[in-house]
Amino acid sequence: MSALPEVKNSIHINAPAEKVWKALANPELTKKYMYGCETVSDWKAGSSLLWRGECEGKQVVFVKGFILSIKPCIHLKYSVTDPNKKNSRRRIIKRLSHDESHPGWRPFTVTCKY
Repeated sequence: MSALPEVKNSIHINAPAEKVWKALANPELTKKYMYGCETVSDWKAGSSLLWRGECEGKQVVFVKGFILSIKPCIHLKYSVTDPNKKNSRRRIIKRLSHDESHPGWRPFTVTCKY
């Protein structure tokens, strides 16, 4: 079987790892960049990860997934599925690292495997 196709993108963020991690995991912050959806999880490997928002006055889960592995402030790997679409399963990996040549800046890489 061939490897899953993937899309990978990296940027440098001028912020401490803890602040970037908070933006990934804090429901109030995810609402600001995920179309009004908040993350719902206990942030442990094997746990569910939901993106919940409001539509026509009702709470709706727009995306469902599971945390596959997690190291706070370093690595988050999870699966996602749009419950309204067939064949929509993806694996997402978000990674923060250090760049000695740019003190204070964090390379942030997101990989999506289809």
